[in-house]
Amino acid sequence: MRVKTFRIGILLALLVASRANPTDAPGKVALAVLPVMNFTDVARVGTALSEIIGVELLSSGLFELADEHELERRLERDRVRRMDLIPRKLIVAIGTELDVDALLVATVEAYRSDTTPKVTLSVSVYSASTGGRVWFSWDSLTADSAVGLFGIRKQLSAYDLSVVLIRRLLGRYAADVRRSL
Repeated sequence: MRVKTFRIGILLALLVASRANPTDAPGKVALAVLPVMNFTDVARVGTALSEIIGVELLSSGLFELADEHELERRLERDRVRRMDLIPRKLIVAIGTELDVDALLVATVEAYRSDTTPKVTLSVSVYSASTGGRVWFSWDSLTADSAVGLFGIRKQLSAYDLSVVLIRRLLGRYAADVRRSL
C-alpha cells in the first residue's frame, strides 16, 4: 500500500490536536476505537485505516475519542490479540476504565490494489455498559463500482476506496447516533 507521507502527517496532527478526555465533551458519544483488524495480506493497512477512522469520527462532531495510548496499554495488559473476539466482561472493564460509552471495532477483510482495486470493511460498536454489540454494518467497493463526479466513472486507488467506505460506514453510524440523541 502506497500512502503519501503528508497524508499520514495530516491525519496524525488532526488526531493529536483533537484528543481530549471523553468526559470533557457533554452531548458527545465517547468512543474507544480499537485497532483495525487486518484480515488481508497487506501489511500495515489496518494502521492506516485506524487513523482515517479516528479523523472521520472526530470531524463529525458527534464523537469524542478515548486516548489511544491508554487503550493500547489496556489491550496489551489483557493480552488481547483479536479485537473482534473480546469477551463482554472485558469490554465493560475497558469501557469503565477509559470512561467511554462504546467501543468501536473495525475489520478489513479485503484490500486489493492490483488492476481492479477492492476494499471490504466492517464496523461493529459494542456498548461499554453491557458489552453487547449495539450496531454493525459492512460494505465492499471495487474501483469498477465507484462513481465519480456527475456519475462519471473514475478509477480509484485502494486507499481512496478505503476513505469512501469508511465515510459511508461511519456516516451510517453517525446517522443512527443522531436519531438516538
